[in-house]
Amino acid sequence: KITYGDPEPPAIRDLGEASIAQLVQLHRHTNEWFVRQARIQLASRATRGKEFDEARDRLQQLFADESDPALKIRAMCSLYAIGGADDSFLHAQLTHPDENVRVWAIRML
Repeated sequence: KITYGDPEPPAIRDLGEASIAQLVQLHRHTNEWFVRQARIQLASRATRGKEFDEARDRLQQLFADESDPALKIRAMCSLYAIGGADDSFLHAQLTHPDENVRVWAIRML
């Protein structure tokens, strides 16, 4: 690996040991790789039945709190990946002011 200067070590070294709160917080990361890896971890834990309710609640809160459509879509995709985006949630997004959120809701339906 070639780097310039003194690189900072990542805040979370092993995403498998990260908490649900840390994984949801990674959805705000500027590097999309961290977002995808957090989504994979959340989906993996949800399929094993671990911490599903907390993950769903935190992702729904992230969706509700964010005004940036890109972050809303990240939260929607993770909700969909863990099985937390039910039809009523997705139907509600069909009237969202942002067209990208509406398109993703249609794709997920």
